Amino acid sequence: MKNTVNKRFFIRFTASLFAVLLVLASFVGCEREKEPEIWVPSDDLPLEVHFIDVGQGDSQLIITPTGDTILIDAGLPEAGYKVVKYLQDIGVGDIDLFVASHYDGDHIGGSHDVFNEFIIHAVLMLDCDKNTSTAKRFKTDVKSEGSEIIYAVRGYEFSYGNVEFLVMSPEKITDDGGNDDSIILRMEYGESSYLFTGDAEKKSERAAVDFYGADGLSSDVLKVGHHGSYTSSTSEFLNAVSPEIAVISCGKGNSYGHPHTSTMNRLKVKIKAENILRIDIMGTVVIMTDGKEIYRAQEY
Repeated sequence: MKNTVNKRFFIRFTASLFAVLLVLASFVGCEREKEPEIWVPSDDLPLEVHFIDVGQGDSQLIITPTGDTILIDAGLPEAGYKVVKYLQDIGVGDIDLFVASHYDGDHIGGSHDVFNEFIIHAVLMLDCDKNTSTAKRFKTDVKSEGSEIIYAVRGYEFSYGNVEFLVMSPEKITDDGGNDDSIILRMEYGESSYLFTGDAEKKSERAAVDFYGADGLSSDVLKVGHHGSYTSSTSEFLNAVSPEIAVISCGKGNSYGHPHTSTMNRLKVKIKAENILRIDIMGTVVIMTDGKEIYRAQEY
């Protein structure tokens, strides 16, 4: 049976629960390389972004102050159960929007399990005829679920409550649903902003910079493109985004060597080392904001 937990109750409950857990955590030993920083947000209900540890892949969960849930990607097929368990463990009910950043298996492979376990109201996806087995299964799942389909195109805007989203890429399909067709999605809540980039590489980054410039791309938090590969995160793009925090989603000891040294060096020019958050080292990272200040809630 698909999970139908009440979302509005959940977001208010977790906001309080996080605060309690963080206080308790300060008295308990931790096996991580460093203790999590405990930042206490204001009394306003927060916007939560969970950068889920799916190994060598991508998955981010957004929970808005009104309890809406947006899941971006779901990792490799073998990571699907991890995403499902994580969502269930924190009480997520229906998923209001699933965003398939592009058709690579390390981004949508795990979506099959997600579609089996949750009601997915809408899907933001690429309009292209990708014919891999992963893409075919994903499209079959979307059809079977009966989700509203929204095809990503540059300039498309939508919102959930006071949280606003803008699709910045792709302008058109040029990479058969591959890396450079990745959906670049900007989210804004109050004075805070996030940029999710999928596996966008140099070509896609340049197109975004040329069209939006620094005024449009500037964001507080950057989900680093392509797991920290040297093919992404150009100096030009990082200068335009000018993030305060960068999150790299990659697997511990992965065979690709992600994140690459050249990417880390470019990030360190723009961002304090302690604000470059690596999921392969830290595990799942949760970042919250009250619309003014941004807080790292906890690390797993």
